[in-house]
Amino acid sequence: PRISGRMIHGDAVDDEWLAVWLLREATREYDELIVSVRDSDGEFLLAEAAMHIPHWITPENSEHR
Repeated sequence: PRISGRMIHGDAVDDEWLAVWLLREATREYDELIVSVRDSDGEFLLAEAAMHIPHWITPENSEHR
């Protein structure tokens, strides 16, 4: 089974983060739930997380992380 959705938030980026938070909370409630979030730039959570990756992690030593 698969559920997908689409949200148009315009310039209200806080609404995008609210949706992410709600989806995250849902994954806490349902262990079998998998969530993927994308926007017009792609998987923006990966871009946000990249700002916090330790400097020693490289593509060569981080396969499957």
